[in-house]
Formats: sequence, structure tokens, C-alpha cells
Amino acid sequence: MEKRTFSDAELADLCEELAVTLEAGIPVGEGFLLLAGQERDGGRRAVLHGIYERIDRGEPADEAMDAAGAFPAYLVRMIGLGAATGSLDRVLRALGAYWKSRARRREIVRTAVSYPLLLLGAFAVSLLLVLALGALQYREISGVLDEQYGPRTAQSYIAAKVRRHDHADGVALGSLGGCGALVLREEIEGWDYVTYIYCYDNGLYELFCEAGSGLLPEDGERLLDLDSLSFDLADGLLRVTCTDGGERYETCLALRAEGGAA
Repeated sequence: MEKRTFSDAELADLCEELAVTLEAGIPVGEGFLLLAGQERDGGRRAVLHGIYERIDRGEPADEAMDAAGAFPAYLVRMIGLGAATGSLDRVLRALGAYWKSRARRREIVRTAVSYPLLLLGAFAVSLLLVLALGALQYREISGVLDEQYGPRTAQSYIAAKVRRHDHADGVALGSLGGCGALVLREEIEGWDYVTYIYCYDNGLYELFCEAGSGLLPEDGERLLDLDSLSFDLADGLLRVTCTDGGERYETCLALRAEGGAA
């Protein structure tokens, strides 16, 4: 495997500088020595100085470069051909132009590849930001909905119950075992039944039973968590007030029929 010590751009500069030294009447070996003295990189400086020493011992330039293992085979062959035909300076000029063009093409390809990657990266970052902001917004909205779930659901549930029992003496206020309650009356097959809606033990409860059954608040069914619930009925307007988590929610329901106290 050939060792690549020089990039395309560096090979272009090397060929052009060697061509200048040859055109100035400086032998190719001493040209490598001059280039070694100008090279800042230690590895490349050692390669150039090693080529100079081989040429100084009588090796052809192409064989010295091939032994260094730091140059493409095409470059080495072309330098050997130029030296054999006495046109090494022109060959080096042509090689300099070739490697410069090659370096330019590589840069164009690199740019063409990297630009879409940069766009893709920017898109990915934007997508992640949108998702992160969306998740944050979702958590905020979800938190608000969770906070309002109990009171809002309780009010909707009570409103539906009241509409169903909105008939003469169907809606009234009363108590169940000391708990203030909304009392909804109805007659089923000639028997009177009541539905109590009340707050007990930090929860919304419902108790459906026969009128005068003597059941207690704990006998009802717990529907959801709720801190408090109160009712006010006056002039056909039922006001329902719920509190939960320190927040107070109130709704008013207009009754078509007359109600009263249980």
C-alpha cells in the first residue's frame, strides 16, 4: 500500500517549485534539498531530504521518490519519463497543473457533499428544537388540563344530571348525613327515588336510592377527587361552585321547572 504523505495541493506546489528550480538551472537533487529546508512539517521534511540524499548518491529522481513511498505511482512514472526525455521542467509544470486541478475538484466534491450534510444537520437541529418545544408545551397544557380535570368534569356531570331531572320538584337542595347535597327526584314505576350529589372525604359522590332509605354519605359511589362542592338555588338559577387544588370554579344552570328544598 503506497504511503501518502503529501496532499493533492501540496503535490501541486512541489511540482511547480521543482519546475522553477530546474528552470533556474538548479539540479533536481538540490531542488529537493531547498524544498526540505522550507518545509515546516518534520515528516515531509525528512522525506524530501531523504530523496535529496538518494539523488546525491546517484539514484535517478523517480527511483528516489519511489523509494520514499510518499508519492503516487503516476507522479513517479511521469517524473521518470520527463527525466529520460530531457523535458523534466515541462513535465513538472504539467504535473503541477494536474494536481492543482485535482485538488480543486476534490474541494468542489467535498463542498458539494458537506453542504447537504450541513443542511441536513440544520434540519435535524431545527426538528429537535421543535420537538423539544412541542413536548414542553404539551406538558404545560397537560398539566393545566390535569389541574382542571376534577372541577370541569364535576360541573359537566352535574349539568347533565340536572338537565335530566329538570321537571317540577325534580331539582332541590338538601343534605345527606350532614353533607350539603344536590337532590334530584324522580318516580320509577310509582316509587319515589332520589339521587344525591355531594362532596365527601375530598371526593365527588353520587348516591341513588329510594326516598327515605336512611343511607349515609359513605354509602355513595366516589366519582372523582374534589376538595369541596357547594350549591345555591334561587329564582330558578342553580349555582354550582367547586374547588380543587386551591382553584375555584363556578357555573350557573338555569332551570325550566321550579325546585326547592328537599
